[in-house]
Amino acid sequence: MTIARAWSRRVAASVAVALGAVVACNGGPHLERAARAPIGAVPASVSPSASPSASAPGSAERLKEDHAVHVTYAAVGCFVGGPWSEALGAFGEERTLATTHRCRMLVTDALGKKPDDLAALARVQAIEPEVVDAVVRVIEKAARPEDRAELVALVPAVADAAREANAARRAATAVRDAKDADAAIAAGEAALVAKDGLARLWGLPSGPARAVGLVIAADHLESSRALPPRAKVLAASPMFSVLFSLARPATADAAWLPYLQQAAKAAGHAPAAGDEKAAFVAVALGIADRFAALAKKLPLGEPREAALGYEQRLRAEIATAAKKK
Repeated sequence: MTIARAWSRRVAASVAVALGAVVACNGGPHLERAARAPIGAVPASVSPSASPSASAPGSAERLKEDHAVHVTYAAVGCFVGGPWSEALGAFGEERTLATTHRCRMLVTDALGKKPDDLAALARVQAIEPEVVDAVVRVIEKAARPEDRAELVALVPAVADAAREANAARRAATAVRDAKDADAAIAAGEAALVAKDGLARLWGLPSGPARAVGLVIAADHLESSRALPPRAKVLAASPMFSVLFSLARPATADAAWLPYLQQAAKAAGHAPAAGDEKAAFVAVALGIADRFAALAKKLPLGEPREAALGYEQRLRAEIATAAKKK
């Protein structure tokens, strides 16, 4: 059973409790796996009732190591939010519930607070630097020596990239809702084009970092939907710059289609037609291919499930778009 599947049981339980009372999140199932399994791999066994004993030497240490991975991906799911939950199969209200559940796990496991502490939950959801530091301290204490550097680097990089994506999403929403689009674009430009966090995450030498980075990059492209063309240039630029090394053109309506077509070509699917829809589909195909290629290199576990889930979602959307022609 993967960590994601183990969590799905906990999410379901939390949803049931939330409908009648406060969600209770007191840590996850006890996970045991073989020594030196890859980070994010499927635990060798899952035993909610397991506990260290004299008859199981080393089990306490293995539980501690699994807790480091558990907290790491709770942080990934909380910080990235809906896009990560959706990649793992959650839709609609489930996205919010799954994300909130993971954030509550950080409230208890990283901050040491009660799961119904709303002030602590707000700090976690805001991805405050002190929260990220607390998560890193838990990982440093619990992770295996050979995994520690990778996990410790992953969490703050995800936090920075997620803050950027969240700010870009808010700026894009403000542009869509604005009566004065020009003013809203000017006010949101810095948030829409910010990419340093994504570049840092994408530059980490690990498969899980690439999986999270690709989800966040795709979220930047999602933010460009239904914006004025000149705002689409801004919103898509973090992905196009970091993944495809494309320079952002001047912010003008006429620049959007050539920019999108360049990205499609860089993604390996130059569109046959010269319209925006064909170019957007071509970019989506290229991203789906990257998720598929990445999934083949990842061990069984949550990053691989997210890569496969996002790929399947993109291909389903592409198939639906093709039927509407």
